[in-house]
Amino acid sequence: MTKINFFIVAFVISQLTMLIGLVLKIRHLPGADFFLILTFILTLVYIVNALSEIYGSDRIKTNEKIMWTITFIGFNTLAGILYFFILRPRMIREFKILYQKTQE
Repeated sequence: MTKINFFIVAFVISQLTMLIGLVLKIRHLPGADFFLILTFILTLVYIVNALSEIYGSDRIKTNEKIMWTITFIGFNTLAGILYFFILRPRMIREFKILYQKTQE
């Protein structure tokens, strides 16, 4: 599985499990804790994956790396969406960073 697909799968599944967990918690149904713990784990997976791509790049400036780190820690859902639609295409288009890694 390529890194791009891995990020998408982890992000989408984490958001779905979050919604399921929230609905179960609001309705006071059993199983909500399981889904919320699974959400936390999957969120960590896509954050670590994204930050490893960001910090693995020599072409991204240090202040931008720090900005993405703070954004992922504070606003992980919004950061995941922004990262996928803004930074990843830019990394592929301008730096050809992810393109080379996915070809291996």
